[in-house]
Amino acid sequence: MKRCFRDLRLGMAGLLLLVAPLVQATTVIPPSFEELVARADLVVDGEITAVRSELSERQGRPVVHTYITVEVLDVLKGSAPEPLELRMLGGTVGDLTMKIDGAPEFHVGDRDILFIVGNGQQFFPLVGIMHGLYRIVPRPDDGAEIVLRTSGEPLARPTDVQRPFAHATGPTDLSPAQALAEAMTVDAFKQSIREEVRRAAVQ
Repeated sequence: MKRCFRDLRLGMAGLLLLVAPLVQATTVIPPSFEELVARADLVVDGEITAVRSELSERQGRPVVHTYITVEVLDVLKGSAPEPLELRMLGGTVGDLTMKIDGAPEFHVGDRDILFIVGNGQQFFPLVGIMHGLYRIVPRPDDGAEIVLRTSGEPLARPTDVQRPFAHATGPTDLSPAQALAEAMTVDAFKQSIREEVRRAAVQ
């Protein structure tokens, strides 16, 4: 019997119907840098070592969850379990694919700064979904490790986490080469996170 491939793409409205008890808002508002750090239970620099998807049922409907195993390289806030495994709504099992609009994808070998909240409780345990992941890549010209947003835009400064996403080539007021040249290094971004954690702790 021929099987039909199903691609279920969930916007926030569809997601609300599927996981209503877990969803408190129907839109994703970009957090400020201070909010991003404050809302996270755990912030880590880690490498993705395994990705697997499993099928289950919720309210009589098939549901796919993906489990992401992270090798923690550095803890910037909180205390990381070992191993660290994130559970996220979405993924592919057999002929069923579920996708959350705007949600980042994970691949073995990726290295990311992850702002984690409610792992195992929330449908997507990153602060602001797409706003809770920053990918670390080498800059093409000098090999320095820089930080990209989930859209592929280089992050120039911590306050830019709240900017609307532009095209993957970078902000419209900069050329791709300029955006890469001005991108934050991973060390500078991590230092900003640590300073914000310390600042918030003394308030």
